[in-house]
Amino acid sequence: MISTIFVPTWVRLSGEADVLAQMDTYELITYNETGEPSTTNVIYLTVLSVLSALLGLASIFSYKNRMTQVKLNMVNILLIGAVIIINAYFFATYQTLGGEAGKSQFSFGFFLPFVALLMNNMANRFIKRDEQLVKSVDRLR
Repeated sequence: MISTIFVPTWVRLSGEADVLAQMDTYELITYNETGEPSTTNVIYLTVLSVLSALLGLASIFSYKNRMTQVKLNMVNILLIGAVIIINAYFFATYQTLGGEAGKSQFSFGFFLPFVALLMNNMANRFIKRDEQLVKSVDRLR
C-alpha cells in the first residue's frame, strides 16, 4: 500500500490528449479551460494507505499470535476497501469532465489496492489453515 502513494491513480484526458484531471493519493489536480490547475487535497487517502501498510507490518510481526494476525488483517481489509471506494467515488465524480470526447485512463496506482486486498485475503486463509494444523497436532499429543 505504500507504493500507492508514489503512483498516480487515474488520469482524465480530453479529446486532444490534454490532461483535464489527475488523481494521486495526496491530491486531485483539475485543469480549467485556460489550463490553470486547481488542486483538491485528498491527503486522507495517503493516511489510509500508510495506516494500511503499518497494520500489515504489525500483522507480520505478530506471528506468535495467529488470531491477532487474523483480526489485524480484517481491519486492514476495511482500510483497503475504504481506499478503493474513495478512488471509485472520485473517478465517477470526475468522469463527466471534458464531455463525451474525454477519456479516462486508470494508472497502475488504481489497481494496487486490489492486489493488496487479494494478498490480505490469501494471508488470512493461510493463517487460518496454519491455526487448524497446529490444533490438529495438539490433539495428537
